Amino acid sequence: MFVLDECDKMLEETDMRADVQTIFKATPHQKQVMMFSATMSAEVKNICRKFMKNQFEIFIDNEGKLTLHGLKQFYVKLEENEKIRKLTDLLDSLMFNQVIVFVKSVQYAIKLDEILRKDSFPSISIHRDLP
Repeated sequence: MFVLDECDKMLEETDMRADVQTIFKATPHQKQVMMFSATMSAEVKNICRKFMKNQFEIFIDNEGKLTLHGLKQFYVKLEENEKIRKLTDLLDSLMFNQVIVFVKSVQYAIKLDEILRKDSFPSISIHRDLP
């Protein structure tokens, strides 16, 4: 997998774009490419498309509704100490083949990955501290 969060910021600047291209070329040819951004100009969209094959876009409008059919998004307001338990409850009760969970820090990503694996969920933590 090749994942870029805030890809608009990374690809707008020529120097940063060159770094992204270098890293991209160093990864396996066969990979899933995911690029995320809250705001993306037409120019940046065209740059993103050069990194992908058979791409599709998911748009979220101002009310937070997804426009891609078949994709489900969940939001539950909880206290911090309730979040992991609720996530594992949802994962136990929902039918899915892939889930992406965004968290606030590298440490939280590592902790969540350990907990999910301990509870027998297939999981991988992707964060900035990976080599």
